Amino acid sequence: MNDMLHTWQRYSEVLAAARRAKRKPSVWASLLIGLVAAPVVAAICFLVLMPFASAADNPAVSLFIFLPIGAALMAYVRWVEGRSLASMGFTRRNILPRYAAGMGLGAGMIFLIAALTGLMGGLHFEGFAQEVPWGLLVLFFVGFLIQGMGEEVLCRGFLMVSAANRVPLWAAVAINTIFFAALHLFNTGISWLALLNLLLYGLFASLFFLRTDQIWGIGALHAMWNFVQGNVLGIPVSGQVSSTSLVHCTPAQESAALINGGGFGLEGGIAASIVLLGAIALLFVLPYNRNGRKPEQPMEHLPHWNRPDQRTGLMLLGWGVIAVSLIGIGCTLYDSIQGLGDRGARWLLLPFAAGCAAGACLVLGIGPGKTAGPDKTPAPKVSEIPEKKREEHPAEDKIPTATPAGGARPDDTTHTTTNR
Repeated sequence: MNDMLHTWQRYSEVLAAARRAKRKPSVWASLLIGLVAAPVVAAICFLVLMPFASAADNPAVSLFIFLPIGAALMAYVRWVEGRSLASMGFTRRNILPRYAAGMGLGAGMIFLIAALTGLMGGLHFEGFAQEVPWGLLVLFFVGFLIQGMGEEVLCRGFLMVSAANRVPLWAAVAINTIFFAALHLFNTGISWLALLNLLLYGLFASLFFLRTDQIWGIGALHAMWNFVQGNVLGIPVSGQVSSTSLVHCTPAQESAALINGGGFGLEGGIAASIVLLGAIALLFVLPYNRNGRKPEQPMEHLPHWNRPDQRTGLMLLGWGVIAVSLIGIGCTLYDSIQGLGDRGARWLLLPFAAGCAAGACLVLGIGPGKTAGPDKTPAPKVSEIPEKKREEHPAEDKIPTATPAGGARPDDTTHTTTNR
């Protein structure tokens, strides 16, 4: 993983722009600013909206609070740290394609999580909504676009990039991942699995930001993830219930909270863990193209993590599947012993056991292999060796000549004779 981060850091224009900052605050100062900025700006916004009680209580309107939060952080970065907005990931190239791709990925991931949850019996489709308040739905859509980008500005564009100026990149990734999960600790329905998935999402978002070297994609992905979950499928978003949706989906009984996330939403279920682990593995495995580099170039020109004989991403995926499967087995057995679940929940032991086996196959089937290093570089052509030697050591390639009679060769110091 460290090799991958080193490669992305080497070719990152965002991190290069951040290194030109006039002031580089410590990690503790950046954490303090991140912890203070969001609640202070939110409190000011609620005070402004207090005369309009109905608007302040509207969950769609509350999403717009992330607009002044993001603006305050951008102003701080620009005028206090003295670095450009490009150093936060707001690059100017291919904005619309990158944003559209992020929206598609976010919607696709949450639909996949919902499908897996339904296949495991944790979610039931009840039908489409009879009446849809389209104005409120559009308000939610715009609000989630702002909220998704606002959280990415706070955690990735500001905190991670600022921390990367003072600590190694892997440490900056870990810091902002933990910070992102900590922001949701007091949400309704939080559980150990929801916290694990929040950490996985924070890691995925950080790696996605670094790999794509811009914030547009992950901001759009985050927004569509929340909007589709809350206002298309009608499922709580990190514990927050939306007032309108296009589809009615109801979770199964409380004993299936391990599958559907319970009151926290799909992000607290086992399907989210599977999809996020797979997404993280793809970021490791897929070829990395930067500055004209193509995946079909020779192996020695590829990053260490992307060589066919060292698929670190698949090994990480294997260990993650094993960990999640073991946790699922333990929780299922605990619920069975305590009488919290029903007999139908015991069938989960079978897919969890299969997950352990699949993870073991991924880990054991992908070894370190032969590393392509300096000792594996192709040898020079035979025809080139004599020419190089003759250029560097011209005296070594001379053919010895016969010694003249009555004396020795001038350069022969080993067999010198004397004539008397």
